[in-house]
Amino acid sequence: MSIESMQRPEFDIGRVFSATFGAIGRNLVPFGVLALLFAVLPQAALGWATGPKGPLVAAGNVWATGLVGFAGALLSLGFSLILQAAIIHGAVDDLNDRKASLNACLTTAFRNLGPVLLITILMILGIGLGLVLLIVPGIMLAVLWIVAVPAQVVERRGVFGSFERSRELTRGSRWAIFGLMVLYVILSWIAGLVLLAVGSTMAGGIAGLATNTLMQTVISPLINGASSLIGAVGTAAIYYELRVAREGIGPQALASVFD
Repeated sequence: MSIESMQRPEFDIGRVFSATFGAIGRNLVPFGVLALLFAVLPQAALGWATGPKGPLVAAGNVWATGLVGFAGALLSLGFSLILQAAIIHGAVDDLNDRKASLNACLTTAFRNLGPVLLITILMILGIGLGLVLLIVPGIMLAVLWIVAVPAQVVERRGVFGSFERSRELTRGSRWAIFGLMVLYVILSWIAGLVLLAVGSTMAGGIAGLATNTLMQTVISPLINGASSLIGAVGTAAIYYELRVAREGIGPQALASVFD
């Protein structure tokens, strides 16, 4: 082991958590606006249009309801990719001691939309197939490819180069990353239960408002927006921590990839 590698810090779960929620706290307005525009409002509109109290269901148009639901799902995927790329850019900027710009986040997101879409499709196919094959291979691929999107957004590695970059960066830290993923799932599950309980209580106190309507148009969109925001910033924090741990790279050096 070289002296240089001995001096590099280990991948630290605590630093990832601190970086994640620190970046969110420092950029609550721009990140909140992005989550509202590309996660909360689209899902709320779709839930209202296709829900039991929506105009399509009320009109009894089953085909229109299905078509709107399918189109909405495709749009939601596109919006989620824009949100993910935009927030990753902003979070890495913040971790580099730069101010996250809403305009720069959106510009970067749209510029990388094509490669990010292809990366996401390949990840869904690969991880989905792996989950079918006794689950474990899918989990392994999810860990292996966790920073493929940041590799594209930050370093512009290209589709297959981003997968290779993620494989390279995660080497030696995959158990820690798996632990982070488990913690994220547990925390998301707990948060979802809390919001569901609050939503049910609110629905009970508002005359004529069904619990499922509130869930589709308010609670689920808020859960989706919050989880998307935390997930994107968390992925950026993992990417940053991996580069620090594996390459000993600091904020100034990492920031140069944007110049």
